[in-house]
Amino acid sequence: MFKRSIKWILPFAILGVAGGGYMLVQETAPEIEEQKELDTTPRVKTQIMQAEAHQVQISSFGEVVPLERTALSTQVSGEVTSWHPNFVSGGVVKRGEVLFTIEKDDYQAAVLQAEAELAQAQATLIEERAKANVAERQAKKIKDTQVSDLYLRIPQVLSAEARVKSAQAGLRRAKRDLENTEVVAPYDALVVSRNIGVGQYITAGSQVADINNIEYAEVMVPIAGFDAPFLPRDIVGVKAEIIAKGRVETVRDGRLFVTWA
Repeated sequence: MFKRSIKWILPFAILGVAGGGYMLVQETAPEIEEQKELDTTPRVKTQIMQAEAHQVQISSFGEVVPLERTALSTQVSGEVTSWHPNFVSGGVVKRGEVLFTIEKDDYQAAVLQAEAELAQAQATLIEERAKANVAERQAKKIKDTQVSDLYLRIPQVLSAEARVKSAQAGLRRAKRDLENTEVVAPYDALVVSRNIGVGQYITAGSQVADINNIEYAEVMVPIAGFDAPFLPRDIVGVKAEIIAKGRVETVRDGRLFVTWA
C-alpha cells in the first residue's frame, strides 16, 4: 500500500520541485531592458560662412648648396713658382686674389717680340703710304690709262695694313698669356681641393683645383602639391630673409625663385 502511495506522490513532488526552481530562476534572472526605437531622422545644422584673411604657414627643409662650382684650370703652360697661403683645401680666398703664379720669363719675352713685330709692321706701313703719296703725285702728270692700282701702290699699302693688324693681334695674345700666368680667384671662394705645388710643371687646360662660390648660395625648398595653392601669385623675385641658426646666428638677404617639377 505504501509503495503504491509513493508511486503516485513522487511525480507530483518532482513537478513541485521543478516549479519552485523555475520560480527561483525567474526571480533571480536579470531584468531585460526594453529596446527603444532609434530615431533615424537626419538632422542638419546650418551656419552662415564668412570669408576672412588667414595666414598659412608652410614648413619645409632644404640644403644650402653653392650657386657655382668651378673646376679651375690654367690657360698657359709653365712651372708653378708660388701660390696663395689660403689656396689649400678648406681655405677661403677673395675675388681677384692671385691663387698661384706660373713662371713668366718666356711670356715676357713673347710680349717684347710681339711689340717689336708691331713696330716693324707699323714702320713698313708708313713707308708704303709715303711711296703711295709719291706715286699719286706722279700719276697726275701722266695719262689716266697708264695709271694702275699697282702703280699707285694700293696693294702694298693694304698688305702693310694687314701686317700691322696681325702684329697687333699677336701682341694682344702675348699680353693675355702673360696675364694668365697669374691665376686669380673669379669670386669669393672656398677651396675644395688643390692639385698643384711649387715647382710643378702644368700644361694649358690642366685642372688644378675645385672651388665653390661663397658669394651666393641657393636653398632648394620643396613644396608639396597641396601647399602650392597657398603660395602668393607674384612670388618670383620677392625678397626673403634667410636665417641660419647655430652657435652663431647668421642672417642673409635673398630672393625667391620658383621651378616647377
